[in-house]
Amino acid sequence: MKLNLLFSAAALLFIMPLSQGENISIKGSGPGYKGQELRIFKQSDPVTLRHKPLLRVRADEHDSFEVHLTLNEPSLIYINAGIYSFSLFTETGKDYVILLPPFEPKPGIEEQNPFFRETVLIPEILNEKEDVNNLIRSFDTEYNPIFNQVAGRVFINYKRTEIPALIEN
Repeated sequence: MKLNLLFSAAALLFIMPLSQGENISIKGSGPGYKGQELRIFKQSDPVTLRHKPLLRVRADEHDSFEVHLTLNEPSLIYINAGIYSFSLFTETGKDYVILLPPFEPKPGIEEQNPFFRETVLIPEILNEKEDVNNLIRSFDTEYNPIFNQVAGRVFINYKRTEIPALIEN
C-alpha cells in the first residue's frame, strides 16, 4: 500500500510540470498599426470553428506588437485587426516574428455587423523560412490560380473527360 502511494506521488510530481504548457511569443509589425487594437483568439474546437478569446493588445508607436502565450499543444491562433484575421499555426515553445500587411480599418458601418467576415490571411513568418505557415502560403499562391482556372472551365460546361487535361496543363 505504501509502495503504491509512493509510486502515485512520484508519477504526479513527474506529470504536473508537463501539464502546465509552454510559452510561445508572437511579435509582429506592419505599416499603420500604431495604437490599433489586435484581438487574439485560439480555435477551441476544430469542428464548430469556435474561437476562445485570449487577450487584446495595442500596437506601439513603431507599429509593432508582442504577446506571450502559454499553450499545452499545437494550436491555431487568430489575430484580428481591422478587416484582417491572421491565422497562425503555432507549436509550443516556439517564437514567431510575423510581417503584417498595411492596416486597413474596418468601415464604421461594419463595426456592429455580425455578418461581416474579415479577410483571412496567413502572415509571413520572418524568423523561420521553412515554418509550416510559410509553406502553406507558398502552396496557396501556386494552387489557388490553378484551382480557379479549372473550376471556371468546369462551370462553363466542360466535359468530364476534359478535366484531367486541364489539371495537367
